[in-house]
Amino acid sequence: MKANELRIGNYILNDNVVVKADGRTIFDIWSGTSKNYQPIPITEEWLIKFGFESNPYQDRYELGDLYFECNKTRGVTELYINGFGHIKHVHQLQNLYFIGYGTELIIKETT
Repeated sequence: MKANELRIGNYILNDNVVVKADGRTIFDIWSGTSKNYQPIPITEEWLIKFGFESNPYQDRYELGDLYFECNKTRGVTELYINGFGHIKHVHQLQNLYFIGYGTELIIKETT
């Protein structure tokens, strides 16, 4: 993961703990000061946290026009968005969502 891939507020791992990136985090990654930051792989759990809904009839998770194919054997396999490469980390999904919709993709409150 490179510093220029991150925006303030992206979710990443720091020593296996989920944190939101801030200016200091991005600087530490850019300068090589810390090697403890890692991207978070997109999983079914993360999709649900972001408000994606399961469509079991088509084996996918959907949020508006976005959907992730999901195979129960292999897990989440790919994000379908015309014209973009393979999206496999949470921070990439957050950035793409912001670009497309102009709003942050955040963890939804559960009740």
